[in-house]
Amino acid sequence: MEKEEERDMKFNTPGHAPIQAQTTPNAITHEGAPSFKFDSIMELYMAVATTLMGEPKFYESGDERAKRIRRLISKAVQAGETETVAKLAVYCRETLNLRSVPIFITVSLAKEMRDQKVEWDGLRRLANRVIQRADEVREMFAAAEQIFGDAGNNKVFKRIVPKALLKGIGDSLNKFDEYQISKYKGGAGAVSFKDVLRVVHPKPANDSKGILFAKIMNDTLTPADTWENQISNGGSTSENWQSVADDKKVGIMAKLRNLRNFVKHNVDLTNVIAHLTNPVAVQNSKQLPFRWYTAYRELGGQGLKSGGWYYRAPTPEVVAPANLLGALEDAFDLSIANLPDLGDDVLIIADQSGSMQSPISQKSTVTCAEIAAVLATGVWYNQTRLGKRAFVAGFADRGKVYSWSNRTSALAAAKDMMNTELGGSTRIDTAWAAAKAAGLKPSTIIVLSDMQMTGHGRYDTLMNPEAYGLADANVHKLSVNLQGYDNSPLAVNNGWYQLTGWSEKIFSFVEAMRNPGDAINQIKNSVQL
Repeated sequence: MEKEEERDMKFNTPGHAPIQAQTTPNAITHEGAPSFKFDSIMELYMAVATTLMGEPKFYESGDERAKRIRRLISKAVQAGETETVAKLAVYCRETLNLRSVPIFITVSLAKEMRDQKVEWDGLRRLANRVIQRADEVREMFAAAEQIFGDAGNNKVFKRIVPKALLKGIGDSLNKFDEYQISKYKGGAGAVSFKDVLRVVHPKPANDSKGILFAKIMNDTLTPADTWENQISNGGSTSENWQSVADDKKVGIMAKLRNLRNFVKHNVDLTNVIAHLTNPVAVQNSKQLPFRWYTAYRELGGQGLKSGGWYYRAPTPEVVAPANLLGALEDAFDLSIANLPDLGDDVLIIADQSGSMQSPISQKSTVTCAEIAAVLATGVWYNQTRLGKRAFVAGFADRGKVYSWSNRTSALAAAKDMMNTELGGSTRIDTAWAAAKAAGLKPSTIIVLSDMQMTGHGRYDTLMNPEAYGLADANVHKLSVNLQGYDNSPLAVNNGWYQLTGWSEKIFSFVEAMRNPGDAINQIKNSVQL
């Protein structure tokens, strides 16, 4: 089962305007189309919102991405945007639910503040706020060792790391109880809670925290009663996995992540299936369609088929029984109720080109093309369920407007879409042409792509739906960059609202984009430090 995004931590191991107002493109995409280069603040946002630390992108290695983020943070601090960078870290943690990236931003910001001798009184609060799970205490400390350089001497380390960062890490320890600390004290990380306490010397918020900190230092923490410990202590046996499957205290996402173990150990799935198909449980889990699709895909459910030179469908390690795959299909459709209502006449356009066949990370077999299809059909299904009109189009060498009946499930529509061959190029103008031919009059246009469009002609006819009669000043246009490269042909300059990332949470910004501004301004205005 693919792990939840950012679940494996990566460190703890043995100009002011968002975009300069110019009227002509000043860059080209990797495929040669006219494009707009972002300024450093917007480029930083585009880079971090899709970054899994250490994971390569289709056109960019993970190390290059990390170096670019560090350079952009340095430029932002030089430009007087220290607080904007801090707000971006909070946005990545609390809105996009990323974990390693906001830690990387926070520690890198602290490094730049020290190197550039910049004063800002919010660093301590920022570090404390970004740490929202107990293991992130260790993670941020380990990131500081890497980014500032671990001198191997605590006294030296404390001199080179800003005190505000260390105090913020120490403050965060008061958030967690003994169960949480004990639950996350293990792992292969080089930094332990004891190592952190020796350096940051946190002030306990009360007597019980003082007792807890003493237990950490004395190695006398009570072992956490978790399913992980049950398996670790009792062994990975069918009996123990059956106990996990039937335990009502184990959350729906823990069961989802362990489906492979359940199948592998021939567990009776009756209670698991009942849990996965409980509408209240699915909605309360706040997990949206992508998570359910990933589980379905990794257990042998049909996703993107092999095609061309660029993609070969993986062979699953285990194949789930039909009733479990059916339950995941049901849960996928149930989870769509968590998507927001985007109004009438929404047109979602998904990139189905060759570069979209790359996996979202090295640990995943799920591709950007699958993400785009899941997001697009999820919106279509939800709007249809609400009695609204929504349309989906795809593009590559050719454009296509899809047509599904109201009896088609969201997952069936997604599979139909991702396995429709439209060629390998990235010609978004074919989608405009197909939508025009279909007589569509959208009120909102959402484009899901890595934004590396193909094209060598006139910008105004290639990239603009206005040229096809699909948009005017009243149409809201949302550009969702699924890979976060440093340029986009769909620019704010031409009325596109820029977002980056592939979380279903991106659709919560559709309402925000009805107001002037872009994502950076929204982050500046909405995040309070």
